[in-house]
Amino acid sequence: MIQEKEIRNAVVNYLAGEQSLDEFEDWLAQRSWNMHLDSEPSAQDLVGKIELALAEYSNGHKSERELRNELRSLVETCRVVIGSASNVTMTTAFSSSEIRPSQVFDIRISEVFS
Repeated sequence: MIQEKEIRNAVVNYLAGEQSLDEFEDWLAQRSWNMHLDSEPSAQDLVGKIELALAEYSNGHKSERELRNELRSLVETCRVVIGSASNVTMTTAFSSSEIRPSQVFDIRISEVFS
């Protein structure tokens, strides 16, 4: 089983230069083998998008810069579902807002790799 959080962390490690592309690809191949049997759909979807980007790079359809930009875009946004019996207040450095139970929203972390 592989979790979406692990995948995102591995992508961040590659983007930060803590892992080579070969090391990242090897890690992903090992950890995602048979993931369709026991991993969450969100993790499967993320790996599918990463594998597509890697294939496009390997086949010469993307430069490494384009690959890095695409991988960055995959980890900049994460989907969050608030599943509470009552409304929740979410506060950031910029605003505060009330969120209804089971509301789905995306969080974009655009400053991480600037």
